[in-house]
Amino acid sequence: MPHVRDRSRSGEESGGGSGGWQRHREGCSNASGRGNGDLTTVTKHGVSGNRETESGPAAANGPSATIDEWLLAAEYILNEGNPNVMLCERGIRTFETHTRFTLPLATVPYLQKKTHLPVIVDPSHGTGHTYLVPAMAAASVAAGCDGLIVEVHPSPETASSDGYQSLNFAQFQQMMTDCRKIAEAIGRSLG
Repeated sequence: MPHVRDRSRSGEESGGGSGGWQRHREGCSNASGRGNGDLTTVTKHGVSGNRETESGPAAANGPSATIDEWLLAAEYILNEGNPNVMLCERGIRTFETHTRFTLPLATVPYLQKKTHLPVIVDPSHGTGHTYLVPAMAAASVAAGCDGLIVEVHPSPETASSDGYQSLNFAQFQQMMTDCRKIAEAIGRSLG
């Protein structure tokens, strides 16, 4: 699987040979040499960051899928001709019941070593609880994620779905402030 696996195989960080993908990768990559150090945050209401192209499909891991199965799903999308794939860590099913899923952040640096694809994290679905989202978002930034997906709603208690894991605007603003501090501490910036 040359597109998804070993990023050193072709010596090309952008993979797939797409100029649009290269611009996208530079807009949301970290200080490890994969771009300009900016982190992109994706919310239900839009994207913040300096991305120059539209985002591609997010290949979210299934809660019981192995990393190899997840990468095969991404490879399928790539082989169908879409080079703009992102990997989205949303948590895995475990025996623990205090959260919806267990959010295994070790997958972030692991996938970044094994693939050229950007790795984003969804702490909203990965935990299922509003009060856990900011801490897991900050931990995701510290782990080196290329972006975040966060549920945001002006009034989570009246949301028709996912209100229990959505941040209100003030909580989102505070989370972003905290994530910026983490990003700066590890030599990155938050768009």
